[in-house]
Amino acid sequence: MIALYLDIEYYPHESPFVQKGKVFLAGFFAPSTGYKALYGKSLSESGITDVLGEFRPSYLVCWGPDIGRLENTFNLSLKPEYRCVNLETACKRLGYSGKLAGALRELSVPLKKPLFLNEEMNGLEAAYLWSIWESRKSTLIRDFVLDYNRVDCKALWEIAKKLKTLRQMRMPELYRLAPLQ
Repeated sequence: MIALYLDIEYYPHESPFVQKGKVFLAGFFAPSTGYKALYGKSLSESGITDVLGEFRPSYLVCWGPDIGRLENTFNLSLKPEYRCVNLETACKRLGYSGKLAGALRELSVPLKKPLFLNEEMNGLEAAYLWSIWESRKSTLIRDFVLDYNRVDCKALWEIAKKLKTLRQMRMPELYRLAPLQ
């Protein structure tokens, strides 16, 4: 069974230039095949469907409402077709942080996010930088945000591996991954 780890980036605030909630980047990661990103014209219903066909996953794994946001934004029906796992819910149920960076620290997962102004970059900064990329088309800015998304996708895989290890070491009934509602 193949798990596909996905992370989306979207604009969290309305502005004269961007629509609140607009998804601008979807990243997909599978350990056996690597990372793939969709943005611009490739970020569409058919683009997402093509990626899912290419990876052929049994599971879709995300942090938070990313799968639902993809379904709503691109008129997809993912939850009925795939086993969907929300690692944020799983971590919260186990007493870990509800924030990805916090869960990574608490689970001792050593991943470094790209730095922005000498701090680990966050989603708001990624959205800000992407809005600059959309107007200036700087490959440096685009690659920086893509790297941020790639690291987040890989972080989901690392968290899932860590939770699986915990499940094997402790009481299995407490460590089931949480399916999406």
